[in-house]
Parts: sequence; C-alpha cells; structure tokens
Amino acid sequence: MEGLELVILIAIGGLGAAIFVVGIIAGIWDWILGIRYLRYNGYGVSNGLTGRQVAEKLLEKNGMTNVKVKACGFWRMLTWGNSYSRKKKTVFLRKKIIDTASLTATTLAAQKVALAIQDKEGDKNYLRRWRYEAVTFVGPFCFVPIILVGVLVDWVVFSNIGVMSLVVSVLALIILGYSIYGESVLIKSEDKANAIGIELLTQNNLVNEAEIPVVQSIYKTYLTRHILKFILSILEFIKVVLQILWKILQIKK
Repeated sequence: MEGLELVILIAIGGLGAAIFVVGIIAGIWDWILGIRYLRYNGYGVSNGLTGRQVAEKLLEKNGMTNVKVKACGFWRMLTWGNSYSRKKKTVFLRKKIIDTASLTATTLAAQKVALAIQDKEGDKNYLRRWRYEAVTFVGPFCFVPIILVGVLVDWVVFSNIGVMSLVVSVLALIILGYSIYGESVLIKSEDKANAIGIELLTQNNLVNEAEIPVVQSIYKTYLTRHILKFILSILEFIKVVLQILWKILQIKK
C-alpha cells in the first residue's frame, strides 16, 4: 500500500472514530433533552396558563390571530413534534403540553410563536429554513439519516463495486452538503427564535425571575441538538471526500 493511500485510510479511520463519539454524545444529549422535557413538564408555571393559552395570548399580542394553535397529530408527533407550520399557519404542540400548565409548555409555546413572528416579518433566514424543511425531516430522527448515509458509503466504497461506488459517494456528498447547509440555517433560526421567545415571555410577564434560567436552559438544550447534527454532518462529509480520493487511487491501479 502506498504512503498516500495509508494516510487516507488512517484519516478515514480517525474520522469514523470521531463520528462514533459524536453519535454517542448525541444519543446521550437526546436522553438529557427528554429528561428535561418531562421534568419541567411536571413543574407548574407562575402564569398558570396552558401551552395553548400561552401561544394564543402571544399570537394575539403580535397581531397574528390568523395563526391557529393545534395539538400534533400522530404523524406530526413522530416527525416534527412541537413546531410551527408556515404552510398551515399553525403552531403545533404535543398533546402532553398543549393543555398542560407547565414550564415546558410555556417555554416551547413561546418559541414556536417566535418562529411564526419570523415568518410574519419575512425573515430571510427563516424562509431559507422553510425551504429546507420542505424536503427534509427533523425531530426524533435527525441523527439517523446522516449515520445511515455514512454506513452506506462505507459498505459501497470498501466492497470493490468500482465506479458505482464513486456515484454513490458523490450522491452522499450532495445529501451531506445539503444537511450542513440546512442545519446552519436551522441553528440561526432557532437561536433567534430562542431570543425572541425569552423576550416575549418576560415582556408579557409570563415567567418570573426564577423561571428565566430554566427557560434559557431548555432552549440551549434544543439548540445544542442541532449543533451536534451539524458537527456530525461535517465529519461525515469530510470522510466521504477522503473515501472518494481513496477509491480513485484504487481505480487508477
């Protein structure tokens, strides 16, 4: 094996290990997110309002009475979860929080209304997010597609399928590149929605001083989830690029 090929294989192995570690961290983070979600959904909130009431109040305050508030159906619960739909002009909240007066319900209702406000104001980054989400799924499965793409490319490249492996690898690069772009847009949009959400809650006296740090913690936990997927996509992208280089060297022999 030539020196360059060996270096590439070592780099691929190192990236594979890094992807494994980030994947483990992402899994643990999902667990932490779930725990916080349930924990603070069991906590009462000072405003005494349900998630639905908080969302409706904030929408009315911002002149968006055309936006509805509904409980997630089964499919939306599995894919998007708590979300704002630009197409349906609806804030969707999971059944466990929409009619519950909890800190989780208040926190997430405000954040989804913040996304509706971005839509109303024609925020350019939000519009990019909407176009991205139109052809992708986030939510519980956000890490799965990236990992599956990586596994598929690993199998194809190292199974001596030939030129076909290059085709699959290039397609994988397109998917991963789109994921990197989409997550960068999502992170910006989510970060802005978090800031707007806190502003909405404080200006409308929907949380007290003791609750604000918890709201910030919940928002940061969700944002970190997107950051982890972003990192995972970048690592997979670099690994696929190296696999293409390795395969080209093999074909030239």
